[in-house]
Amino acid sequence: MRVLNPSIQPHNQLWKLTGLLAREQLEAHNNRRNGLSTLEEWEEMRSGMWKAFMTAFPPLLLEKCQLNARVVSSYTFEHYRIENLLFESIPGWEVNATLYLPKEPGRYPAVICPTGSSTKTRTGYQRPCQIFARNGYIALSLDPIGFAGERKRMNDCFVTGQNGFLTGIWCQANYIVDVLRCLDYLDTRPDVRREKGYALTGLSLGGHITGLCGWMDDRIAGIAPVCSVKSHLQNDIIERYPAQPSS
Repeated sequence: MRVLNPSIQPHNQLWKLTGLLAREQLEAHNNRRNGLSTLEEWEEMRSGMWKAFMTAFPPLLLEKCQLNARVVSSYTFEHYRIENLLFESIPGWEVNATLYLPKEPGRYPAVICPTGSSTKTRTGYQRPCQIFARNGYIALSLDPIGFAGERKRMNDCFVTGQNGFLTGIWCQANYIVDVLRCLDYLDTRPDVRREKGYALTGLSLGGHITGLCGWMDDRIAGIAPVCSVKSHLQNDIIERYPAQPSS
């Protein structure tokens, strides 16, 4: 039994305890990682990390279902085209995505662009996809959990996302699975060149999800997380950012 410090306010007792335990485990992990000296040692550690990470996901999320994909609207602009579409990542759970395509029909390599804690309709998330399309790539952009194109009360992963902890299916897990199912959707399209795999790049939360998805599926050939990489110790314990369940 651990006796809590009476000098700590009651509402901070649990946070202090769990934070201390997490910090001790993270520091032990970092010390082990920094002590690696051979490829074999790294591969052994990576294998254990991968198994622990994958075990955390409820089986439902990793069981593939019918995509039931459909295009709900399409538009042609001067230098590129877009298709707004819906598909299911798990039964009944629709992913809201936008596909940016080059102006001329053909087969093109594809990149998936997860959005940050915002909406894919914002200029900062549309512009990279437009640039990809204008330069001969197909770019697939999708909204994070709780933002189906807009952010408002009861539609926000910072607030309602925490409800998922009660079910064992939290919004980070949903977002990861949504992104991985984007790969399945792209596999169905005849206009996608998939011989050399797919690229994945996202900003902020999208970058965080990019880093996690990068080692979960061999179809992902390259990743580029943007403005997102930080140590768990700094992000989760010192800055207390796990208040954002998607991270």
